[in-house]
Amino acid sequence: MLWQGHDDRLADLGEHWSHGALLPIRVVLRRFAEQLPPGEKAVHAGDLWAFIGRELEASGYGLSERTLEYLHNVARRHGALIVLYGLDECGSGEARQRVLKGVDEIMHSAGPKCRFLLTARPYAWPGGPDPAHGVYALADLSDPQIEQFIGAWYAALVRRKWLLPGEAERKRADLLAARQRPDLLPLARNALLLTLMATLHANRGRLPDDRADLYNDSVELLMLRWNRQIGADRALLDELAIPTLKPSDLREVLEELAFNVHQQSVVSEPLVHAGHRDPGTAATAGTAGTADIGEDRLIRAFRPLLKHSRDKAAVVVDYIEKRAGLLIGQGERDGERQFAFPHRTFQEFLAACHLAAKDDFPAECARLARAAPGHWQVVLPLAARLAKAERGASAADELIGGTNVADFCRKKRPDVSDWTCALLAGLQLLEIGVGAIRQRDRSSAIATRVADWLTAALPVPANAGGLPARQRAYAGDVLAQLGDPRAYLLQVDQMRFVAVPRGAFWMGEEGDRNAPLHRNETLNYTYWIAETPVTVAQFAEFVAASADQGHDPDALNSPSNRPLVLVSWHDARAFCAWLSERWRSVLPAGWSVSLPSEAEWEKAARGGEQIPASVRYATIAQGFPVTTAALHDNPSPRRRYPWGDEWDADQANAEDGIGETRTPGCYAAGRSPHGCEDMAGNVWEWTRSLWGTGWGYPDFVYPYDAADRKREDLDAPDDIWRVVRGGSWSDHRDFRRCAFRFRNHPGFRYDELGFRVVLRSSPVP
Repeated sequence: MLWQGHDDRLADLGEHWSHGALLPIRVVLRRFAEQLPPGEKAVHAGDLWAFIGRELEASGYGLSERTLEYLHNVARRHGALIVLYGLDECGSGEARQRVLKGVDEIMHSAGPKCRFLLTARPYAWPGGPDPAHGVYALADLSDPQIEQFIGAWYAALVRRKWLLPGEAERKRADLLAARQRPDLLPLARNALLLTLMATLHANRGRLPDDRADLYNDSVELLMLRWNRQIGADRALLDELAIPTLKPSDLREVLEELAFNVHQQSVVSEPLVHAGHRDPGTAATAGTAGTADIGEDRLIRAFRPLLKHSRDKAAVVVDYIEKRAGLLIGQGERDGERQFAFPHRTFQEFLAACHLAAKDDFPAECARLARAAPGHWQVVLPLAARLAKAERGASAADELIGGTNVADFCRKKRPDVSDWTCALLAGLQLLEIGVGAIRQRDRSSAIATRVADWLTAALPVPANAGGLPARQRAYAGDVLAQLGDPRAYLLQVDQMRFVAVPRGAFWMGEEGDRNAPLHRNETLNYTYWIAETPVTVAQFAEFVAASADQGHDPDALNSPSNRPLVLVSWHDARAFCAWLSERWRSVLPAGWSVSLPSEAEWEKAARGGEQIPASVRYATIAQGFPVTTAALHDNPSPRRRYPWGDEWDADQANAEDGIGETRTPGCYAAGRSPHGCEDMAGNVWEWTRSLWGTGWGYPDFVYPYDAADRKREDLDAPDDIWRVVRGGSWSDHRDFRRCAFRFRNHPGFRYDELGFRVVLRSSPVP
């Protein structure tokens, strides 16, 4: 007992506990209210103490009046922590008021060393709580609190000898890792649902990898709260006394109810970052986003199952309110009790169960996707998973009309609804699992069609009937998992280059101290620059082929079609050296792969005084001709950004809240006059040019002189910093100007810094 000086038990309460050793006493106010005599007789502290004694006796402690008096005295002399649980579960407002009077009396009479914790939902406190007692709202759990809970959970299982210390530590570490899953973290912040996760994990040793299986196990566990005997309370099925009634029958009612209330509570919300990679963001903590369900609606839903007995349906509703499980009481509105699912996740999962069982499942999915795609962005993928691979893939095919995007475009121009349905179709296929989809010819063909739709969706800006930038960016991640057909982003030998013809260009910008405007005539040669930054897949190919061990392993953890980050200048040079050697037999004599100079980079971003009339792409297999397409005057040779002088957030991964890198192609409208993508935003890019040793002002100043070999000295020591260009997803638009110069230490790696390569005839290795 804490009051007997067990310091180890006191330590379990954590370093912030400042009340010393207290006798813990838990009072379930609902059971106390049920034992009160009817009428308006006043409730006193003695009634609560008598109830505590009866509860302990019923639990097998066999307490006498003398023993109860002893507990009472311990509370007075040494102190007690009396937890008064669930004022909101005490029935009507009048019943709660009676209980509250008894609670108030015990608070004033138990002694100055006692501490009290009274829990209630806000609606249950008549007139509002007394601020003098201290009022606290139960907030979401922070990451440290989640970790503390999980640690304390398994420590308690060891103390009860339910687990050996080694096994408990292994499970603790596993659950700590599992709760970081995108589908689990929003749930883990809710205390009830974290307890649910811990219970499942402790009983089974691990949580299901598939979120549909996890939600199903959670639903089954929550339903057990209704169908087990607790103290004097009978199990729900025993109370209903219908021999043929099964828990699965009750669940089917809840599934239909969840679908109907979800369908009738449509709200306008964006389709962003939902589904496979980040499924929880649409579902906020607690019951936010869930629909209230009135008592009468619940009764009407359950009556057909209970031989149309309103009384038995009312029993079900009472159990729901008394035992928070799959539905939780929300108080009264207009004199009627209201209920809701404990988290939007459960409403969506149960709705998905009902949807998956519909005979017209594919057509119903298409109807819902067209009507309110954001509202159904979690339900539709879950339903596809529950419907199994063939049926789920058919639903995805229905969302794109069962047609190839090229055939569709010949008949009509897709609008934002068409592109959104393609994104939802991709999410459905990912939820089923790419492995399961690709095992069957028909479903594999559907996946290929959906991938083609997503590829076609990426370059279409919102002002041309396309998806908003955030949704295009997310579609790129879905495409990476589904199988991106753009080989030029995934294989080094398919990497695409664009020609930058010889000739003068404007470098720098008026008013920029570090990069004053001047006409640069020193790039008197044609070179080819990569259309996009080097991607994760392309760098992974280098790592595998060269057995490179010097890179940051985390650099390869992003989706394969995104630009590589967490790469140093030395890492980038090693890639260039490897690729030069790989292509040695097919490159023109004297050519090599290298990082661009900052002049080469800026000319590719802004364009020369003359630019090609059309963009010409080439790969190593096609070769790199010396002559290029016909040239014409650059209409904006001093342009501020690759697309022009005015900032446009739909043409660069920046300032739109995405908050990380995205695959090339999402901002194709922002490509440079030479056809380069992502030269403003997405990632900073290494160049081979030197900045100097000072942070604020460069040692290597303008006007730029390409003949100055010191400026491009590849053997310079690391205390001379290198120039980086282009800005990243997190920077101010000023950093994304074509002329903006920045710097970094050659050995530095971070999550906004990547590179692209050039092909040129040069002594530069």
